[in-house]
Amino acid sequence: MEYIKKPTNVYWDLLVILLSGTIIFSQTVFFLVSTVYLLILIQKNHFKILLPKIGGLKLYIFLVVWGGVLGYYLYPIRNVARDIFYFTSTLLWILIGANFIKNKRGASLLKTLYVYAFIVSIYCFYIFLINGNFDFNGIRLNFVTGVYDIGFILPIMILNSFFNRHFVFSKKLDTLIIIIVSAHVFLSLGRISIFVPLASILLVAFLVLIYKKNRKRSFLQVFILLVLLILLAVVTVTIIPKDVLNFFSGKVGESLNELDNSQIIDSTESAMNNWRAYEMQAAIKQWISSNFFEKIIGSGLGRGIHIDYIPYSWSEMVENNQIPLLHNGYYTVLIKIGILGVLALLTIFLSSLKKGIAGIKRRNREMNVYILLIIISFGGILYTYTIRGPVQEGAFLIWGFLMGVLNTNFYSPFKEELSYEIGSERGDIDDIKEEKTSFM
Repeated sequence: MEYIKKPTNVYWDLLVILLSGTIIFSQTVFFLVSTVYLLILIQKNHFKILLPKIGGLKLYIFLVVWGGVLGYYLYPIRNVARDIFYFTSTLLWILIGANFIKNKRGASLLKTLYVYAFIVSIYCFYIFLINGNFDFNGIRLNFVTGVYDIGFILPIMILNSFFNRHFVFSKKLDTLIIIIVSAHVFLSLGRISIFVPLASILLVAFLVLIYKKNRKRSFLQVFILLVLLILLAVVTVTIIPKDVLNFFSGKVGESLNELDNSQIIDSTESAMNNWRAYEMQAAIKQWISSNFFEKIIGSGLGRGIHIDYIPYSWSEMVENNQIPLLHNGYYTVLIKIGILGVLALLTIFLSSLKKGIAGIKRRNREMNVYILLIIISFGGILYTYTIRGPVQEGAFLIWGFLMGVLNTNFYSPFKEELSYEIGSERGDIDDIKEEKTSFM
């Protein structure tokens, strides 16, 4: 077997761009920076634009373009530009991911992601210590920065450093980074920002248990992981102030009720108490009342979602009883680019998930890369249902980038380097017979 030299450096250009979008620039400025970065990558690729092989992506892009053209003739240009920004910020990073890998080699993508997550977490702890605000909102606001992006990186860390025992820096330093990043996620005190990474980690454990060759070792690792998660939960409950914990517990208890769109909401108070459910009801009502054409391909970018009940604190921000985004990204897409847009978005998630499952079943040396693809696809489905996903005020950064990277057909040493990074020091995790199987 040919040995691959272990990457020792980070992709500094990527790291700086990621950090600038998380802790330096506004999302509007970052959109411009990202556009320039994509153009530089395209120039390095001899002006060839690589598109990742993702089912539904071309249809989704077409519908976004169509929605922009339609919106130009129907709605204020400011609203159309706003929605173009919401829809294309993440698409931009899918393209960046696809074009990034063409000529990249020699450095470590995982090390870059580890460093990014570590710096963002340290930044949040620094802000927290400076502000010294220990109530629920104070803690949450200090740790919300980058938490959804880190929510994708943490399960990757668990797969790489815990299950595969393949350390990016060293055992002690990797463990320290994972602890700090985990604390960042838990202290965000967001139901979704905590639940989705936990669900993704449990999915990783399930996949390891089912598909890895050494079942005894895998079972022991899963057991140890569950014990560590329980201990982490106990420690967190112990150190968090009781009033903060009670408030958070109350929010968790209300979660299912907030998502139940079958309930009767007939006042501003009931809408505010069950806002996510009310948003879904409003979107469904608007979609049903639209004409056949709008049902299929949407009302266009720039179209808002009509709400009858406006939260008191929003009275000066809501124009004509319309809001531009919903917490549930699928319903936002439904109104603006129709049921075809929803199907295209679901196909993007499910085709990548299917590709990952098919790849992992082959149990070859690239199995860990396919696990990454499954994690990203699974997390994307959950995040889109709860916190907008790829349709939001800025880029769904790490998700978009990794979807571009992992779904692109490429023929360069980058593929083997990435497979090696996430595998064992032998390049494959369990002495699985080496197969000459292409990544995609």
